[in-house]
Amino acid sequence: MSGRAEARSPYLSVVIPSRNDDHGGGMRERMVASVHGLLDQARRHRLRGELVLVEWNPPADRPPLASLFDWSRGEEGFATRVVTVPPALHRRFPHADAVRVHVLAAWNAGVRRARSDFVLCTSADVLLSDELVRFLASEELEPDAMYHIDRTNVRPEVARASSTEDRLRACAENVLGVSEPLRNELPRGLGIPDLHLSAPGDFALLSRERWHALGGYPEFDVLGIGVDILFCYLAHHAGVREVVLRAPMRLYHIDHSRNWGAPRGAVERLLYDRLRLKDRVPRRVRRALSAWLLRLFPRGKSTWDERGVRGLSFAEVEDYVVDLYRGRNRIPPNGPGWGLEGEVLPEAWMGSPR
Repeated sequence: MSGRAEARSPYLSVVIPSRNDDHGGGMRERMVASVHGLLDQARRHRLRGELVLVEWNPPADRPPLASLFDWSRGEEGFATRVVTVPPALHRRFPHADAVRVHVLAAWNAGVRRARSDFVLCTSADVLLSDELVRFLASEELEPDAMYHIDRTNVRPEVARASSTEDRLRACAENVLGVSEPLRNELPRGLGIPDLHLSAPGDFALLSRERWHALGGYPEFDVLGIGVDILFCYLAHHAGVREVVLRAPMRLYHIDHSRNWGAPRGAVERLLYDRLRLKDRVPRRVRRALSAWLLRLFPRGKSTWDERGVRGLSFAEVEDYVVDLYRGRNRIPPNGPGWGLEGEVLPEAWMGSPR
């Protein structure tokens, strides 16, 4: 037997789909705060793993994503890779001219290439509390669990703080609110759980084995809005147990403007979030009221509507979930090559060695 100890695989891969544009205003500033914060905290709390930045469809007239960051913040125990999906591959996906970044497919590409035992898919405009990073670094994650957390929205100016410590202090002092978990009115007799879905698109943490068994996020011919919720129900239906991470562990989301959701999303947010009709009115009545409001207020198309790109409505998400638990899964599965498995993507190691 060899006297050399067998090298352990990294423990946690953090996958961030990156976009070198001005999504929501100030995207570069928010992305730098997010990446630098993770690198600083990984070093401070000895988080063993890697950051996988997926640069999807990089614009030719802008500098590469890797040039934005100070990679000296990294250390050997937490490596960083920038995986690039070139424009030619982007053009294979639906709505390539209208959607610059296919976020679900970008996450899948990162999950496919993640080397760690566990994989966290998150966003480029979030900060993790020190308590959350300490928990991740404790290496106590369970292989058959799906971890969720509330999303705490904070003011955009927190990104301008000069250090990670100052940003986290600013987050605590500039809270806009906590996104309440989506509550459903689905038939309980089918075994459908009331999952804690406060930030499924900003924090999805499972073992790499479970990500692969599920085949990644379903790559719908729609925006990713709503598909992240369907993925959570697919995971539960496949036997994955939900674990909710509670305060003082927090996921801070740096707020920004949005250009999606109207008119359908605006009407549904009125019905679901402001009027709380989920708690008071049967589902069929809500749908009829929603249809009536949309006929009454037909204007106000979103940028995506104008480009012919559709997102899932809450009602459609509910229908998919009900059918799933009734044994009639209509959610289109990915093929065996999901996550661009067969493609050799350009990959650059940044900062610390492999």
